[in-house]
Amino acid sequence: MKFLFAEFAFFRSQNRNVKTLLIAMFIYFLTSPLQSTFSCAYILRQTNSVKTMMWFLLALYSAVPVVSWIVGRWMSRWGAERMFAFGLALTGVSMYALSLVNVNSIWAVSLVGAAIGVAIAFVWASHNYLVFVSTTDESRNYFQSLEMSFQTFCQMVSSFAIGWFVSRVGTPEMSYKIVKGIALLLTVASAWIMMRDRFPVPRKPEFVFFRYTPLAWTLFRFAFLRGFTQLFAIIVPVLLVFCVLRQNEFLLGKVQSIGALVAGLLLYIVGRVSAPRHRIWIFMASAVMYALGACVNALLNTSGSAIFFIMVLLFCGPLMDMSYTTLYLRAADQVAEEEGRNSYTYIFAQEIFFYAGRVVTIGMFFGALYFSNEKIMTIALPVLTFLHLFSIPIAWSLSKMEFPESPEQPESL
Repeated sequence: MKFLFAEFAFFRSQNRNVKTLLIAMFIYFLTSPLQSTFSCAYILRQTNSVKTMMWFLLALYSAVPVVSWIVGRWMSRWGAERMFAFGLALTGVSMYALSLVNVNSIWAVSLVGAAIGVAIAFVWASHNYLVFVSTTDESRNYFQSLEMSFQTFCQMVSSFAIGWFVSRVGTPEMSYKIVKGIALLLTVASAWIMMRDRFPVPRKPEFVFFRYTPLAWTLFRFAFLRGFTQLFAIIVPVLLVFCVLRQNEFLLGKVQSIGALVAGLLLYIVGRVSAPRHRIWIFMASAVMYALGACVNALLNTSGSAIFFIMVLLFCGPLMDMSYTTLYLRAADQVAEEEGRNSYTYIFAQEIFFYAGRVVTIGMFFGALYFSNEKIMTIALPVLTFLHLFSIPIAWSLSKMEFPESPEQPESL
C-alpha cells in the first residue's frame, strides 16, 4: 500500500496540464479498442472481406494528414485543448455511425473510415503537441509509460468486456450499437475534462516548411519507418483470430486483455525506473521481437505461432511507442530551437511521414491479398518488420546525440 500511496503522491506532484491530459486520455482509452481493432472485426464479421477492411483503414489514415494541417492552422486561434476536445467527441459520433451504415458498400465503409480518421487526427495531432509543450525530456519516460499503462489497462478491461458482450448478448449487430453508444458517452466526458483546462498556444502560427536541417530529415526517416508497423496491432490480431483461428470477438477480447495486462504492468515499471539513456535499448529490443514474431509465425503458420505473434505485438507495441515517442520528441525539441520554428511543425511533419509508411504497409497488404489472405502473414509481415529494422541505426544516432538541457523546466516536473 505504501508503494501505491507514494506513486499517487508522485502523480499529484505533476503540473495541472499533465494531470488533465492523463485523466482525459484514461477515459478516452476505454474506447480505443472500438476505434480500430473491433471496428475492423465488425467489418470482417459483416463482409467476410479483408479487402473491405483494408479500404476502411486506408480511408481512415488518409484523413489524418489533411486534418493535422487543419489543426495546425486553427490551433493558435482556438487552442489545442479545444481541438483535442472536439476530436474526442467526434470519435464517439463516428464510431456509432459505423454501426448504422451498410458495410457491404466499400464507399460507405470508406466514408465512415474517413470520419473516424478525422476524429483521430484531431485527437492525436493535438495530443502530441500538448505532450510536447507540457513535458520535458526528463519527465517524458514517466509520462509516456504512465499513459501507455493507462492505455493497456483500459484495453485489457474494455477488450474483454466488448468481446464478451458482442459474442454473448443479443445479436452482434445490436451489441455493437449498444457498446458504441456507451463509447460516445465516454468520449464526451473526456472532452468535457479537456475543456476545463488551458494549455500554451504556439508562438508562431507557421508550421509548413520544405527546407529542414539534416537532423530534421533524420527524424522524418525515423517516422516513415515507424509507420510501417503502426497498423500491426490493429490488423494482425483481427486477421489471426478470424481468418487463422476461425474464432470470434470473445477470443479476440481475451487475447487482447491478457497481452494488455502483462504489457501494462511492465510498461509502468520500465517507465518509472528507466532513464533517457535506456530508450534506445527498449526500442531495439521491441523492433527485433517484432521481426522475430513475424518470422516464427510465417515459418510455422499454426494456431500456436499466431497466438505467439499476437502476444509479441501486444507486449512490445506499447514499449516501442514509448521509446519511439521519447526519442523523437527529444530530438524535435532541439531542432525546433535550432530552426526557430513552431514545435507543431515537427508534429505535422511526423504525421505526413507516418502516413507514407502506413500507405506502404497497406499497399503491401493489398498486393499480398492478390494471392491469398495467408500471404499477409507469411510474406508481407516478415518483409515489413525486417524493413523496420533499418530504424534501429537512426534511433541509435538520435540517442547518442548530445543535446543541451532546456534552461526552463515546467514546475514540479
